[in-house]
Parts: sequence; C-alpha cells; structure tokens
Amino acid sequence: MSWFRNLSFYQWVNLGFTFVIVSAIGYSAIYSSISDNYGLTCMYVDNFGIECPSCGMSRAFSLILSGNFNMANTLNNKALSIFAFLILQLSIRLVSVFIYNNKRALLIKRTDALISIISFIILFGPFILEWVSFFRYLRQ
Repeated sequence: MSWFRNLSFYQWVNLGFTFVIVSAIGYSAIYSSISDNYGLTCMYVDNFGIECPSCGMSRAFSLILSGNFNMANTLNNKALSIFAFLILQLSIRLVSVFIYNNKRALLIKRTDALISIISFIILFGPFILEWVSFFRYLRQ
C-alpha cells in the first residue's frame, strides 16, 4: 500500500481515467447485446424520435467485446474506431502509471500528450464531426 502513497498527481489522474474507461467498457460487458437489456436510452429518440450519432454505441461495444465486429459496425459505424481509441487510451494510462518516474517525467508526459492528441483526432474526430452535423440538423 505504500506504493499508492508515493504516486504523483499525474499517476493519480491516469488511474482516474483508467477507472472511467474500464467503467465504460464494463457497462458494455454487463449489458448484453443479445438480451437487449440496456439501462440507458437515447434522449433524442425518447424526446424527438430521431437517432443521434451515439445510437447503438453501447450495443455495438457489447458486440465488439463478443467478437462480432460486422454487426457492431452495422449498429454504429463509428463504434470500432471509438472502441479502439478507448483501448489505446487504457493502455497508455496503465503504462503511464507504472513506468512514470521523476527522471523521465517530461518525456513520458510529452509522449502521452502526442499519442493522445493524434489518436483523438484520427479515431474520435469523425464522431465529433458527426455530432456537429447532427446539431445543425436539429436546428433546422
């Protein structure tokens, strides 16, 4: 337990992000795409009857976890790239926690930032652009 007391603020932040990512993936593992027992519903479908860019994402993540990539892509065509982003970020967060030390702190933080920014733009960027288009559609 003394290892936890010696963690830097950077490592604690990475542990926090790790918890959030594992929770998001865990939600998809708990709620099965087969039994369709999801606890969350889309507020846009509920209120406006319009599917948003996130519709089908939880079911798609469940299908990805069970290895059914084609069906996941059918439910939401951005699910595979967002799932890849989450797995990449989970890996970076865990590596950053365990290899961090004061001698290499600047190198680790810069490498983390560079990989995170580039992967965010490539893997998550198209999803954000789809949301921008969706909000433009809603305003019409």
